[in-house]
Amino acid sequence: MLCACVMRMLNTHRANLYCFIVLICCNPGKKRLWSNDEKQAVLRHLNQFLIEPQLPGKEAIEQCKENEQILERRSWRNIKDFCRNQILSKIGQ
Repeated sequence: MLCACVMRMLNTHRANLYCFIVLICCNPGKKRLWSNDEKQAVLRHLNQFLIEPQLPGKEAIEQCKENEQILERRSWRNIKDFCRNQILSKIGQ
């Protein structure tokens, strides 16, 4: 028979393993590479933010999405993350 502390440890590891499996198997968001057309569409509308450098707000990103049909499969958070990565890559150069 196992002591209580060993049982708790096993239960904790079992719960962590379950969470890991759920994250791996049920991850609804899959990474998609940005096409050149998508990048150009974002830069066309949000380049002034990247030059400053300042992250655009949700309203500016939603306006960009409305004007560019190619961005319909990207969430506003995806676009904001793209902008953040662009700014960070320019700072790191």
